[in-house]
Amino acid sequence: MELQKNNVKIELVHIDEGWCGEYDPDDTEDERLLRFYVTHKVGDTWEDVDDSSYCTTLPMTLSDLDQEVFLEMLMERFYLPVIKGERVKHIGEDMSWVNIDDIHKFNTLLTNT
Repeated sequence: MELQKNNVKIELVHIDEGWCGEYDPDDTEDERLLRFYVTHKVGDTWEDVDDSSYCTTLPMTLSDLDQEVFLEMLMERFYLPVIKGERVKHIGEDMSWVNIDDIHKFNTLLTNT
């Protein structure tokens, strides 16, 4: 799933990551986690934004609606710094810890404005 705003794109993907690195299907405590990537369009080319790809604490089974809301949260935090060319490592680190309660609170704010 992805969200694009002008020349900034954020993608949510699963690349077989779990709680301790690579997902371990034999570990009953492990689960498949989502990762986000931020890219910036320069000319005709999408380029990775430095220090903007992080594994999250969110399971791959997260509903489509919650994924969409999370993408909105990410875009709200990343968009201006990316287009200004600012470093975004701290944003990525912070956003990697977003949980389902954070997503629901943000969605409530979105729907009440």
